[in-house]
Amino acid sequence: PGVPSANTNWFDEITRKGLIKEYNLSLSSGSKNGGAFMSLGYLKDNYVEKFKDFQKLAVRVNSHHRFLDGKIKVGENLTITNGIDNGDGTTTAYADALQLQPVLPVKLPNGEYSGPITGSFVDHPNSLMTLDLNKWDRVNSLNIFGNIYANVSILKNLTLNANLGVEHSNIEVRDIERKFSTGFISRTVNSLKNSKSEEFNWNLNTTLQYSLEANRHRATFLVGSEAVRNNYAINSTYKENFALETLDYFTESAGSGNQTVAGSASGFSLLSYFGKVNYSFDSRYLFSATLRYDGSSRFGSNNRFGTFPAVSAGWRINEEHFIKDNIRGISDLKLRAGWGRTGNQEIDNTARYELFETYYGLGAMPFTSDNGTAYDIAGADSGPLASGFRQIQKGNDNLRWESTTEQNIGLDFGFFNQQLTGSIDYFNRATNDILISPAYLAVQGEGGKQFVNGASVKTKGFEIALSYRNQAGAFNYAVTGNLGHYHDKITDLPDNVVHSYPGNAEQTILGHSMNSIFGYVADGLFQNQKEVDNSAEQPGKGIGRIRYADLNNDGVINTLDQRYLGVSSPLYSFGLNLQGEYKGFTLSIFFQGVAGISVYDERKRFSDFTDLWAGTNYGKRTLDAWTPENSGSTIPAVTLSDNNNEGRQSSYFIENGAYVKLREVSLGYLIKNIKHLNPIRVYVTGQNLLSFKDNSGANAFTSPDPEDSGYGFPRPRKITFGFNLSF
Repeated sequence: PGVPSANTNWFDEITRKGLIKEYNLSLSSGSKNGGAFMSLGYLKDNYVEKFKDFQKLAVRVNSHHRFLDGKIKVGENLTITNGIDNGDGTTTAYADALQLQPVLPVKLPNGEYSGPITGSFVDHPNSLMTLDLNKWDRVNSLNIFGNIYANVSILKNLTLNANLGVEHSNIEVRDIERKFSTGFISRTVNSLKNSKSEEFNWNLNTTLQYSLEANRHRATFLVGSEAVRNNYAINSTYKENFALETLDYFTESAGSGNQTVAGSASGFSLLSYFGKVNYSFDSRYLFSATLRYDGSSRFGSNNRFGTFPAVSAGWRINEEHFIKDNIRGISDLKLRAGWGRTGNQEIDNTARYELFETYYGLGAMPFTSDNGTAYDIAGADSGPLASGFRQIQKGNDNLRWESTTEQNIGLDFGFFNQQLTGSIDYFNRATNDILISPAYLAVQGEGGKQFVNGASVKTKGFEIALSYRNQAGAFNYAVTGNLGHYHDKITDLPDNVVHSYPGNAEQTILGHSMNSIFGYVADGLFQNQKEVDNSAEQPGKGIGRIRYADLNNDGVINTLDQRYLGVSSPLYSFGLNLQGEYKGFTLSIFFQGVAGISVYDERKRFSDFTDLWAGTNYGKRTLDAWTPENSGSTIPAVTLSDNNNEGRQSSYFIENGAYVKLREVSLGYLIKNIKHLNPIRVYVTGQNLLSFKDNSGANAFTSPDPEDSGYGFPRPRKITFGFNLSF
């Protein structure tokens, strides 16, 4: 059929106004010797994307009981949640919606989905069709977690606490790929993939605590142990070629094509011993010391355990007589300092092992493509091939804990009976033996992957928080703000991890932030042939193209002409929270923002260039691209061939990622004096209502949202209406 022209807004076609419904019901009871609580919750989320929805049912039960005049307390907490996520294909549909041309209609006159009909259209399928084809995909997740505990007062001031926690999750995923034909794009083979993963964790924690008090001295002593075990397994099946495309027919036995089965299992264990001492004198001088001895199955046999101590001290200055007797406006003043070391074991469960795998491959004979480890060792030229092993990872018995040592000093203060409160903290943190699987040279062949302890990093920063509360008649209000600042730099860079961080043969990341961005410096656009002729040798250079700076002045633009362009983590983060209450009405307003951050805006590859794919929906900014008549433009001239390699990482894509956002506004009202009912709270809440970013200057942020510089979309605005009812 013919394809009529259109003016399609593809983003509007694949989205709708999302609606979230949430209901909660809770019951509770209690007495001197025990209590119980139960809640039931249901959530239904009709996503912003069409053909998608999510449902979740949650049940929670808590109870506790006391025996022997309260000397023994036992209890349990249990939560069960079941979530069903219907529909998939969102990421692909969004990316395609950015590139599909508006001239292409959503559907043909016969009701079928339209698609690209010639090479002048980008070779991406209809975005709405993608969501429709994936509406039978499903993720069903069942989670059960809870704990049982006991507190026993053995002797005076001596308490034994024991807690056993468990968590079990079961996730089933159904992925159906249906046939389609739209324009010159088609899928001729349908398929079904089912996978099921199970994870079971348990945690046993036991402590013995003794409290001591004599005159103005108070102390508590605690010793304990903790054991953690994690087990994870996943199995999947795949089958092709189903004669019918109905939801009920997509079962493994109905397919007649290729099939595969896969599965794996993994897990880890932790074992810890610890002790802690808290001491205070006259509620003025405070001291605490902790010692942990932690072991992880993820580390080599030579360094399985690590020792992590910590100490802290505090001085309640406001309790001193020279403050209490002379300065009445100070209600709280506490100086504190601390030093401590913590460990990190977040690596693969099999990181320490030398790993091999059997891989039969697809090739029929040796030296063919994708042959894996199969080999016709018997020389039979027929029948199944013998499969050997190939190495995929080197072992490391010396692998050890990543550790972070931090010193901090802080001041807590309060004035005028705590109307004005705040805190100031300064910290200095050093992280050593960072866990990493570094890049390796291809000439090493198979099995070059290995986990090692790598670089060291130092981080310094401060945090400030202030809060003011007051009352004007019946109006109560509070203003709270916070400001945080930190910067980091790599202080040690072993040779075996250098190539895992941004840099080149002349510059390494040593002395720079871990979040540094490295690339070429875009030095404007070539305006005429004379500039082109007099510039450094640069393959693909031409009038209207990006000129890259020759940083080492050798007359050639190559990998050595790169430098560190910025840092992708914020130098400052801040927040402001305003709260008010008046005769049953409550209002809260929360602002949040960051500053001093460079963001690599990947979307400019779509908004500023026309050479990605032929027939794509070019960004509006290309309408202002460089031409001889528009020589003041900073956007390169349009072209269908990227001979200048302008997609390379360069300062052209680095922009100011600072922003201020109105994260949440909530207005509520408390309805009282209703017979047989407790006060009812009704409320309306708005999220992500306003956003402010840098819209001017050379480094203005051009894409919609600095928080999402990739190929997704800005965080949606949400409006929530609700009420809390109890009786």
